[in-house]
Amino acid sequence: MLQRRRAVLLDRFTLDGWRDFVRRFQPAMPGLPPGAVGMVLDAGISPEELACVKMIMTGATPLDPSVQQAFEARYGIPILLSYGATEFGGPVTAMTPDLYAQYGPAKFGTVGRPFAGAKLRAIDPESFAELSPGQEGLLEVSAPRIGEHWIRAADIGVVDEDGFVFLRGRADGAIMRGGFKLLPEAIEGALCLHPAVAAAAVVGIADKRLGQVPAAAVQLRTGMEPPSIADVEHHLRQHVYATHIPTLWRFVDALPRNNTFGSYSVSC
Repeated sequence: MLQRRRAVLLDRFTLDGWRDFVRRFQPAMPGLPPGAVGMVLDAGISPEELACVKMIMTGATPLDPSVQQAFEARYGIPILLSYGATEFGGPVTAMTPDLYAQYGPAKFGTVGRPFAGAKLRAIDPESFAELSPGQEGLLEVSAPRIGEHWIRAADIGVVDEDGFVFLRGRADGAIMRGGFKLLPEAIEGALCLHPAVAAAAVVGIADKRLGQVPAAAVQLRTGMEPPSIADVEHHLRQHVYATHIPTLWRFVDALPRNNTFGSYSVSC
């Protein structure tokens, strides 16, 4: 029992394991990783199989709004989002059943309100002045379990007039892949260790199941035999985790640069 709720431990998440959990225990409000919400849709699971489920809790990484809309339309089950981070000591906001009962779809996409004494605010990224409700800026969090001081997050968001938090993206360029935080420069640096790579640029692209996945553009060294994608992936796996492997590759003659922002890539 965890917080007086039944839990099933899996070596790793599988859709079949989750379906078995729902079938055996008939939970009214189970958890589901954001990346698995799309898996449920893609698997064509019938609404009858989830008849016991009244709401689904999720968090750890953003959920594609179009996937959330499609899931809720198909199953009639609201998805309640939350927000937290290791540096905050865990979750600091959540959309609760009571809040959903009061506001319903009017707050679609929110990660809820702060709880357990936590406070959130949006600040101007240049002046660091606190912004008014509804204005987009960098998020700062005060979490009592960590301390009363403000912790500046790398997330961009909005706190509306009712205190609900809406996430708008990342300010540090990090790629959030199904709950894993990937830094593009770590992937770029590993790519530069390949003898045929002259420069590399990695960015996050939208993915309906995982939120974001990395994509790489690679400039090859003059006179080098172009490697295959399989060869570059094999090289990369020797230096980074499997979660860091790009899902989209482009080999280019030159990567863009300009005088204002410098290089858009890492030169090797």
